[in-house]
Amino acid sequence: MLFNSYYTNGKDRGYQSRDLEWSKDFEEFAAAHPDGVQQTYLQSMVDALDRFLADRRREGITVVLVYSPEYFKALDMIKNREEIFSIYRRLASKYQVAFLDYSYDAMSYDTKYFYNSQHLNKTGAELFSARLAGTLTSLVAPAEVAVKQGLR
Repeated sequence: MLFNSYYTNGKDRGYQSRDLEWSKDFEEFAAAHPDGVQQTYLQSMVDALDRFLADRRREGITVVLVYSPEYFKALDMIKNREEIFSIYRRLASKYQVAFLDYSYDAMSYDTKYFYNSQHLNKTGAELFSARLAGTLTSLVAPAEVAVKQGLR
């Protein structure tokens, strides 16, 4: 990166590890919202993702949608979670892309991998990244070989 020695923000290609332990944020949130919450989303963002996937498909670029692990007790807090996930599944099906949902990954059941219910800490992020890299290699590599061989 040009002038890297003059500009540092602690991130490496957009990632900044958080070497933090589990906070009390989730317990406080759950206590304040005992009936859960309705997750809001913008249709304009769904439309933007749809256009993005259409553009990448047209360009022949392999896309994989990934939902990283979150603390398992947070899963039930989102009352319209199924509605949200149906959007991802619909778009994945429409564009024939993989949707890797790690919501129920074994990591999700242990707070040692999180600093709050939605964010992996350094330990969790490194473990998840290694696991995801292996999965992506098995998904993407065969497709790239097929393209190079003119099979796709």
